[in-house]
Amino acid sequence: MGCSISSGPTQKPGIFISNVKPDSLSAEVGLEVGDQIVEVNGVDFSNVDHKEAVRVLKSSRTLTISVVAGAGKELFMTEEERQREARLRELERQELMHQKRLALETNKIIKEQQEKERLRKLEISQKAAEEEERYRREIEQITAEEEKFKKEWEEDWGPKEPPKSLKTVTAEVHSPPRSKHKKDLKGVAHDQLETDDMDEVNMKQDKQGFQKYVEDFDPYSMFTPDQIIGKDVRLLRIKKEGSLDLAVEGGIDSPIGKIVVSAIYEDGAADKHGGIVKGDEILAVNGKILIDSKLAEAQATLAKAWNMGGDWIDLVIAASPPKEYDDEMTFF
Repeated sequence: MGCSISSGPTQKPGIFISNVKPDSLSAEVGLEVGDQIVEVNGVDFSNVDHKEAVRVLKSSRTLTISVVAGAGKELFMTEEERQREARLRELERQELMHQKRLALETNKIIKEQQEKERLRKLEISQKAAEEEERYRREIEQITAEEEKFKKEWEEDWGPKEPPKSLKTVTAEVHSPPRSKHKKDLKGVAHDQLETDDMDEVNMKQDKQGFQKYVEDFDPYSMFTPDQIIGKDVRLLRIKKEGSLDLAVEGGIDSPIGKIVVSAIYEDGAADKHGGIVKGDEILAVNGKILIDSKLAEAQATLAKAWNMGGDWIDLVIAASPPKEYDDEMTFF
């Protein structure tokens, strides 16, 4: 047959091919060292001993053999083959360990990235909370300052009336007031003065100028508290005689930021009236508010009010000391 058989060790029992001669019948049918013989001519070789296996193989002219290829190959390796096999197993083990290390490092990197992302989201959340807290404190500070301002206002001026709704005051034509109904600065009526004393009383009133202002004028009927806070607001009623001879400058879009009187010319209606001076701010003309007006709009409003029908023009002013300005002046 051209082959030898051996029994396996206790830990690996069975009958194994231990040698195959080159060019033998066994070599031709493909038997190799290490193959395990499990059946020969129907006889089970799983539990036979070596002697019985040899008898069966030699007693038959024809053999039908079933084997498990390479099942016991390691039992018949040379030292060199064992070392090579050991090296291959070591290489496999090292490759496996390398793959494990890569997996661990990759997992570590993923966890680090996840931790960084968690910290980034936490930082964003903290900053959002800090910004919300800062905004809340600012609102509280603004509210406290408003309350403080309101309290100081009430201490200085009494309880603040609710702001009246804004309305457009229609210009009215007023008849010239008669001197017998005028009052002096202390509110003393002149109805009982003798006729021959009226000229002297009127001359004193003209010098004082107080009678030029409408005494029962309520500025809150035209303006909000914010528009006139800290201002001495007065209503003037000027007789239309000749030219107004009043120059204005500024405007909402100018450095001054408001409409102010830049000049009063001698013998003009404004000069004769005596209640308006250079530096006064013009807040309204015949009911039209000029607080947010440009210079050209204010000029047109003054010209229209002076030239339209009626004997009087109403000016609402905020009195202030005279000032010097360099802006362009317009004459009426």
